[in-house]
Amino acid sequence: MSSSIESSIVFITGGNRGLGRGLVSTYLLRPATTVIAGVRNPLHELAQSLQQLPVASGSRIIVIEADVASTPSMQTAIQSLASQGIDRLDLVIANAALTPSKLEPLLSTPSADIEQMTRTNGLGILNLYRETQPLLLNSASPTPAFVHMAALTGSNKLAQTALKSFPMGAFGGSKALGHFFVTKLAGEEQNQVLIFNLDPGEVRSETYLQLRGDYRGDDRSRSPEESAKNVCKIIDGATKESCHGKFLNEEGAEAPF
Repeated sequence: MSSSIESSIVFITGGNRGLGRGLVSTYLLRPATTVIAGVRNPLHELAQSLQQLPVASGSRIIVIEADVASTPSMQTAIQSLASQGIDRLDLVIANAALTPSKLEPLLSTPSADIEQMTRTNGLGILNLYRETQPLLLNSASPTPAFVHMAALTGSNKLAQTALKSFPMGAFGGSKALGHFFVTKLAGEEQNQVLIFNLDPGEVRSETYLQLRGDYRGDDRSRSPEESAKNVCKIIDGATKESCHGKFLNEEGAEAPF
């Protein structure tokens, strides 16, 4: 996306832990950047600790309650930005996601768990774009961006090949819905917003380490900070021609979807 504007406003959901926190930290180190961290509970110690992160000259952090699975929550979140002097967004990173507590086959996963993941990982992406789109259209950037932190676990093609026995079908299915919404929005929205899916790769978050205990595959994970820097690099270089509507992997190349 273009970085030709004098100051940037970035909104990151799920910004208090894991990759989201890494992204918040990385963007705060850029001068003249306002970072809005959307979290489900602003009173949680992890959310409150975001205020202690290092900040570059002219930059600031705003922490707001934002549950992407809830339309009223997202509407309130966006409305609250006006009181903070926010009337535009240059970049929205849809990072918030609900993951399973353990690895298990699809038929062993309770329907209630699948419904919860689908509300956050699928419908939540649509909720987020719907509410942030007006502010993205107000951006001073020629190509404001909406980037979904995707997951190859939700690839239809890999579900039939490399990941066919990987026991994370419920999560993958919920992410696949989010992937589809992003791809569809990219086709329907005839405006300047750059919209695409980006898989950050394996991120060594607390959730990742918890689930790793159930799986014996190769560990190719990166720290949240390393992953965040890589994600930011790809977003910085993204253009309508190269990325719009696409599903990219951690190398910035098109992934099987």
